[in-house]
Amino acid sequence: MALNEQQKTQLRNTWDLLYVREKRGRVGADLFISLFREHPKYRQQFRSFKDDHDLAALAETAKLKAHGFRVVATINNLIETLDDPALFVEQLKNMARTHHLHGVTRDSFGDMAPILLATFGNHIGGKFTPKAREAWVAAYNFIVDTLVAEYVVIGRESGTE
Repeated sequence: MALNEQQKTQLRNTWDLLYVREKRGRVGADLFISLFREHPKYRQQFRSFKDDHDLAALAETAKLKAHGFRVVATINNLIETLDDPALFVEQLKNMARTHHLHGVTRDSFGDMAPILLATFGNHIGGKFTPKAREAWVAAYNFIVDTLVAEYVVIGRESGTE
């Protein structure tokens, strides 16, 4: 994995601030509300959310909070496996297969990056330091590179690439 120990420490330290019990559901819900606000087309990829046009009301629904919670739990699993590169990558490959099945495109991952960073910054403020941001950007780039590589494998397996 392309992350150094200082970056891993930054990831863990900021994640400890984001993954506190009171914030877990809110961080995930805010992530998706921000994504849907910036890129409304993505809401259509979610059967459960595509007909909800009031984002403020959607933000308070159990279905959005539950999805956000699952995403936050997935990020937590990745943080927990930073020191086990094989397991970290295997989780990403599984994530790629799931996202590919749901029609998530490679471009979607790029659209999510600034949303993720902004959401984290909004939740922990000044504790989301430039060094923490750099670590998250490095991690996110590695994650996207791994997902895209797995998309290529999926394409070869299905004969579409």
